[in-house]
Amino acid sequence: MSLAKPLLNTTNPDCLTYDHAPLAITVLGGIRLEGLDQMRATLKIKTEEQKAIRHNLDLYNHIQVEKLIRRIGG
Repeated sequence: MSLAKPLLNTTNPDCLTYDHAPLAITVLGGIRLEGLDQMRATLKIKTEEQKAIRHNLDLYNHIQVEKLIRRIGG
């Protein structure tokens, strides 16, 4: 029995990856632990239908997150 590729890869704290077909998300540059009143991150998101999208956003800001979701889904 072969082992499946892990869905969440945290071996490199500066490049976190999450794979769940058809979506692959990479957090570029990691996540800073200081100043957690905002969680700024640069995401690289790849779907089977689209080329990779890079997007910088505050994950606590629901308006920015909604815009990203619409961009990926549309």
